[in-house]
Amino acid sequence: MRDWVFIATMNKEGDLLKLDPFIPEKLNLSSPVDMAFGPDGALYVLEYGTRWFAGNPDARLTRIDYAAGNRAPLARIDMDATVGAAPMTVALSASRSMDYDAEDVLSYSWDFGNGETGSGETVEATFAEPGIYQIRLVVSDQEGNEGRSTRELRVGNAPPQIDVQLSGNQSFFWEGMALPYRIDVTDAEDGSLSAGSIASSAVSITFDYLEASSDPTEDEQGHAAVANASMLAAGQELITASGCIACHGFEEHIVGPAYTEVAKKYENRDDAVSYLVGKIINGGIGIWGGKAMPAQQQIEPADARKMAMYIMSLNQATPGKASLPATGTLRTDQHRGAGEGSTYTLRVSYTDQGGEPVGPLNAHQSVILRSPRIRGDEADMAQTENASVYETNGMSILVFMGDGHAGFGEMDLTGISRLDLRYRGTGGGTLEVRLDAPDGPLLASHRIEAGTGEIPAPQSATLDLKEQAGFHTLYLVSKKTGDGDAPRGLFAVEWFYLDGK
Repeated sequence: MRDWVFIATMNKEGDLLKLDPFIPEKLNLSSPVDMAFGPDGALYVLEYGTRWFAGNPDARLTRIDYAAGNRAPLARIDMDATVGAAPMTVALSASRSMDYDAEDVLSYSWDFGNGETGSGETVEATFAEPGIYQIRLVVSDQEGNEGRSTRELRVGNAPPQIDVQLSGNQSFFWEGMALPYRIDVTDAEDGSLSAGSIASSAVSITFDYLEASSDPTEDEQGHAAVANASMLAAGQELITASGCIACHGFEEHIVGPAYTEVAKKYENRDDAVSYLVGKIINGGIGIWGGKAMPAQQQIEPADARKMAMYIMSLNQATPGKASLPATGTLRTDQHRGAGEGSTYTLRVSYTDQGGEPVGPLNAHQSVILRSPRIRGDEADMAQTENASVYETNGMSILVFMGDGHAGFGEMDLTGISRLDLRYRGTGGGTLEVRLDAPDGPLLASHRIEAGTGEIPAPQSATLDLKEQAGFHTLYLVSKKTGDGDAPRGLFAVEWFYLDGK
């Protein structure tokens, strides 16, 4: 499936004269399959989504309006922090602002909300006094068209910091693991958990086992968001980086509701994730009282979706579970007999005592451990036309048609010494396992013989890996063994299993 639309110009005989791009790549279409003009003059594009024969979460109907003449710039503000103690210096950037008229020259005007102004694509501003400041950006082109954006800065309380020390691998769980852990919480105003100035009862520590469905359509209902652990981790990081935790605790009500409250409220809503994406980007008022939730239009829809999926996953934790001590040992013994997609999640959260006018701030950190059995269709960096995911006989497989590669990352490879591979050989070739890049350090290789029959029988192999430490991207690289064509491709990977100590 292609992610583009071209205009085909033909001569009178029907011969192709040229192809011109119709829709800019920045629209990020996901496999458009049909389009039509509506009675309102807008173009409606139907997008199939990423994968064949699947309930794709990125399938959608997109409306495109025509803007005649010179178009106004789009203003976007990035901040290195959205909340902190006074005095506070913030780095501001308008570098993600853009103009679809590429020849336009842009200028940037800032109002920091503290009586000071600035200009330029990147600036710094210092806030000496506590307060809630509205930072405004106006991006102008040479014809006077303007785009505007506003971000809120909260000065008066430094957010708490959480330190999770977990022994062993930080990405995967294996049978009967024992994981020693140690938790500490520090806060500029409240002190620290280790020193005793923060009470252990004020810190929530849980370790939950969560089952998840492999059906991607259930993500929309919030019942299976943990099926992709990397997606959840990304959602949590985006929530923290966006500054949303200044108003919403993960488990505590601050200015707005706790994220666990949000997950509970919408647990039976079929479009919960899509609904929350709209609220994150556009804001709202009246759902949780009279306080307005500001719009976060600088957040990309794909990132907002990850945030919404993470929020809805919080409703799967065991209700009423007692908090764990700050030091102890975690055991992975609840997944026996469970299907794929199960996860263990260590969650730590703390809400500080607050400071005027910011109020209490919540910090939250999670470590998500997933199964070490990784399906071929989980590749998130299939970067060549010779490595693609296909659906066949009700199964998703990663097919290598020629010299190509597919990446799986980021994952902790600490303690992993072996890779068990399940594959089907077609034309045959060599599979290499490489670190961090398609031409990165070689960890292992395996010669795959050509298979027989229309659908070759599955085969297994065990590859000894050169041990690594820390987080890396794992690449599967395919190589042809001869100069001839391979019309049926080289081989297909069903899954691989990372064996840890």
